[in-house]
Amino acid sequence: MAPKYTRLDRENCAFLFIDHQSGLIQLVRDFEADEFKNNVEALVDIAKYFKIPSILTTSFDSGPNGPIVKEIARGLPDAPLIRRPGQINAMDNEEFVNAIKKTAHKRLSQHGVQLLNWVAIAAELHRDWRNDIEGFGKIWTDHVPGYWCLAQSYEVAKGGK
Repeated sequence: MAPKYTRLDRENCAFLFIDHQSGLIQLVRDFEADEFKNNVEALVDIAKYFKIPSILTTSFDSGPNGPIVKEIARGLPDAPLIRRPGQINAMDNEEFVNAIKKTAHKRLSQHGVQLLNWVAIAAELHRDWRNDIEGFGKIWTDHVPGYWCLAQSYEVAKGGK
């Protein structure tokens, strides 16, 4: 039996911008780049318009994933930006979890939502970029077209060849 639909309301929702980072966004394949950018910017505009609480977070933004894209940070200047030092799953970061607990965070969990793709599964298993950047990064370079460019840039930035 499907759960009862509860209509969105500005009083019981929050926008979570998770890992919208310059290095990762180029890997999105569900949409063309311009369509994805438009969708994200529309969400930013909606969050501002309705004054919806928003939380921004990045994973290992000093590494190959890169910083949060400027359009989001610039569009939501009052939203907290939680820079996870390495945790892949945002829910493994206490600061992020605490920020969510201050919002209407239970909507999805009340409905038993648990959507995962291979990236989410890998992230849950690996937990933290600091565990093994090169080994875990190889999985990405092997299975995500375009990630090899990030890996090469990161190697060069570290002083490698």
